[in-house]
Amino acid sequence: MADLTDYCKTIQHAEKDGNREAADCKAILFDRHDGGFVVSLDKKYSQICQVDYIEIIENGVILIELKDLKEQLKSKTPRDILKNLGKKYTESIKIIRKHINQLVIPILYCVVVKNDTDIVILDNFFPIKKIKIKFKRPEYFVICKTNEICAKLATLDTRLCQE
Repeated sequence: MADLTDYCKTIQHAEKDGNREAADCKAILFDRHDGGFVVSLDKKYSQICQVDYIEIIENGVILIELKDLKEQLKSKTPRDILKNLGKKYTESIKIIRKHINQLVIPILYCVVVKNDTDIVILDNFFPIKKIKIKFKRPEYFVICKTNEICAKLATLDTRLCQE
C-alpha cells in the first residue's frame, strides 16, 4: 500500500473559469480525479463514488467533500445532491476499511462549499431534518466554507497531513 502522506495535498475546489479556490491546509487527496489515493488501488472505483479528501486521526477518519452548490444547483436538485453525498460517504468508508484500516471510525463528514455561497442557499439546502434522514450520525455532519475548513482541522493535532 502507498504511503498516505504522499497524497497530502492542498484542499481545493475544482478549477472554474481559470480560478481555483483553495484552503491554506492539506488533507489526503482521496478522489480518483487528479491522482488521489483511490487511483493507486488495484480495484478501479467509479470516480463519483468517493469523497474528495480524507484525513486520518489515529483510528478515526474525517471525510471532506467539496461542493460548488451554485453550479450544481443549475443541473441537480437538492435531493439529488444530498443523495450523492450519502453515497460518497458510504462508499468512501467501504474503500477506507478495505484498503487502509478495517476498524476506522468516521469522526466527521465536512461538506466544504465555496466562500461566495449565499447563506440562504445553505439554510434552504441543508435543513437539519433532511440531514438526520440522510446520515446515520448527523451530529458529525458539518458544512463550512473553504476559508473555514483549516480552522476546523487545526483543532485536531494528530492529523496525518498536519503541517
